[in-house]
Amino acid sequence: MISWDKAAGEKGGRVSAGIVWERFPKFVIGFLIASVIVSFVSARPPAGRTATSPWEGSFQGLPYQADFAGFAVPQTLADRLTLDGPGKTLSFKGPMSREEYKALAQSATPDQARALDALRARTNWFESVLTPQVVGPVKKLRSWAFVLCFLCIGLSTRFKDLATFGLKPFWAFTLGVLVNVPLGFLLSAVVFEKYWANL
Repeated sequence: MISWDKAAGEKGGRVSAGIVWERFPKFVIGFLIASVIVSFVSARPPAGRTATSPWEGSFQGLPYQADFAGFAVPQTLADRLTLDGPGKTLSFKGPMSREEYKALAQSATPDQARALDALRARTNWFESVLTPQVVGPVKKLRSWAFVLCFLCIGLSTRFKDLATFGLKPFWAFTLGVLVNVPLGFLLSAVVFEKYWANL
């Protein structure tokens, strides 16, 4: 292995830039480019975007039935929050900060606060638009790519070559699987059940 490295490199045993590039995992570059693009796009929501949410619905699994007929909108947010009585909807221009939410929810009923929570979530462009329409499908594609990758690795297994190492590696791997599968199920389905359900 050492002689191969020296033969492939330059004089003096140094590895050339071409060899480094050949061995470099190219997916790292793709990951960095994708991260920069998503960060750039998510940090620049469309100008003047207005989010809309109904008076009645559910948020994070909790239903609400709010009535904003007599709701007093703070003067500082009168130009951004719109109450549509006939349509029973709330509209908010731009992202809603925590301080703005507190100002709105200060005199709100529990149902009105839940409706304002739902409206605030919809004003977050990254979470309400970019994640379900762009990030979500990309994550599904990533999951399928990993599944197909490991399937191909499994299909390329040469059992004849594995037999030359004897049964010890086989039993070591089998024992690891017998421990990891139940332990992984216990951690995922019992210990961290609430965490995965809230993702």
